[in-house]
Amino acid sequence: MLLFLKLRYEELVLGGQMVLTFLGRKYEDIYNNGYLNHPWGLLARSLQSLVEDGLVKKEKLDSFNLPIYTPSINEVKAVIGQSELFNVSHIKLFESNWDPHDDSQGDDAHNAIQSAINIAKSLRTVFGPLLASHFGESL
Repeated sequence: MLLFLKLRYEELVLGGQMVLTFLGRKYEDIYNNGYLNHPWGLLARSLQSLVEDGLVKKEKLDSFNLPIYTPSINEVKAVIGQSELFNVSHIKLFESNWDPHDDSQGDDAHNAIQSAINIAKSLRTVFGPLLASHFGESL
C-alpha cells in the first residue's frame, strides 16, 4: 500500500485531494467471524473441488495466487501516517451487503437461495476473467 500511496502522491497537483475507495473490514480482528474471509474460502473450496473432479490439474491450482487483504480503518490510517505523504481530512466506513440486490440494513439474508445466486454472480463478474486467464476459458 505504501508504493500505491507514493505513486498517487506523485500524480497529485499541489494542494490536490484524493478519494480512495476499497474493500475493507469493520472489525480490527481480521478473523472476526470470518466476516470477509468466507467468500474466499468458498472460492478456494470450489477450486479444490474442480481438482478432485479432474476438471483442473493440481499444478494449476498450486500455481494460483490471489492475495487479498482487507484493512481496517485504523490500519489504513497507520499506513497513510507511516507514508508521511498525506493528511487525512475525512475517513468513513461504508457498509454494504454482499448481495448487491439486497438493500436491507442487516446481515440476514431474507431469501438465502436468491442471495447466494446474487453473490455468486457478483464474485464471478469480478474474478471470472482472472480465473479464466489462469485455468482456461472452460472454467
